[in-house]
Amino acid sequence: MNLLLVFTMYDVVEDVLQKHYDKLWEMTKRNDEWGVMDHIRLEQMGEIEAAIVLWKDRHKFAAFSNRITEYLSVGGFFNPEMMEHDKVRDLLIEIRSLFNKHE
Repeated sequence: MNLLLVFTMYDVVEDVLQKHYDKLWEMTKRNDEWGVMDHIRLEQMGEIEAAIVLWKDRHKFAAFSNRITEYLSVGGFFNPEMMEHDKVRDLLIEIRSLFNKHE
């Protein structure tokens, strides 16, 4: 008998955030008329969506931190002219795009 196990990446933080989002959405859908609480829930849902995106991108922040540390350690801290300018430019562009994504 062949047993095929499929492993998926389960993320408890993402799961909790998504369940909270789903509960807020269900509460909002049940109402016939829109009120103050619906607006509050929709605002909270937007914040939860942003938190999920940030959580999913958390590894990118660590990668940027490592690249900046590498830049500083190979002379960028004391002698910025020693660093390859295209690498610094690319790093800054990538960081900007990540920040723009999360605005």
